[in-house]
Amino acid sequence: LKRELYRRAFCLLMPITWDEPFGLVMAEAQACGTPVIAYNRGAAPEIIVDGETGYVVPEDADAMAAAVKKVDRIDPARCRRHVAEKFGPEALAAGYLDVYERMAREAERERARTYAGVAIDELVAGLASQASEDKPDALAVA
Repeated sequence: LKRELYRRAFCLLMPITWDEPFGLVMAEAQACGTPVIAYNRGAAPEIIVDGETGYVVPEDADAMAAAVKKVDRIDPARCRRHVAEKFGPEALAAGYLDVYERMAREAERERARTYAGVAIDELVAGLASQASEDKPDALAVA
């Protein structure tokens, strides 16, 4: 039923005045070929390609009404293509893979900065504090 409603809609209005973290409803509507008009809040600018898959407008009812008047310029096929390219399984898998790879690189850098669980800079500082004229090789241990 929801898909049919989206497909038959002229557009989807999203007059939300809080910072929506994703806005699944916007992606769902575009996946059905329905343009979205939303206030410039939260994730709307990341989900809507302004002028191509809908319109991102200032928080103003008149601006939203003006966008409704030009929504017929939006190509429903472009809306569907945008969602497939940005939020389809391949795109999401690639995004997750990128995040996991960055996390693995950061973990490796963090491991490289430690020795036996102790931060190398702390280890060197501790050894340096032990170094004296009677123990000149204290730093050689590191």
